[in-house]
Amino acid sequence: NNRIIQSLKNGLKLPEQDLKNIAKCKKEKIREKFKCN
Repeated sequence: NNRIIQSLKNGLKLPEQDLKNIAKCKKEKIREKFKCN
């Protein structure tokens, strides 16, 4: 699992904080969808 995260980091060249923000953003978008439904 860490290997996947590491390869994503290397591929996207994003700092870990940005990856966390992206993940958080996706979770929030998913939550918004459920609220709408």
